Amino acid sequence: MENFSQQPLQSSPFMVCLHKDSKQKGSPTVAKKQFTEEEARQRKNARQREYNKRTSYASTNKYHKEQTKIIPIRISISTEKDIMDWLEAQPNKAGYIKQLIREDIKRTESIASESNPTGKIDK
Repeated sequence: MENFSQQPLQSSPFMVCLHKDSKQKGSPTVAKKQFTEEEARQRKNARQREYNKRTSYASTNKYHKEQTKIIPIRISISTEKDIMDWLEAQPNKAGYIKQLIREDIKRTESIASESNPTGKIDK
């Protein structure tokens, strides 16, 4: 078993390739780098994005279509700026709005149960 030292490459225009089946055992072959580290990282990220599009988007879109609903709201910049500013300051806008709605549901249910303690509906 041959033992090659694994030293990290410095920013060099050349890359050392060690092949197990090279003609001269233990002799490295030198190849010119095709891309800089930044270019290689960008190419890798682009390949990963493309793969995600092919494999994930269709199933994700199907799930969203069947299991979720988007409810947009319109806020007037001139008359409801306080609401817009407050909402913009929230780190999780959807979670904040859902929390407010759930609190309102609990409050409404407790008021309804206090006004009708028997739970019977009058006809």
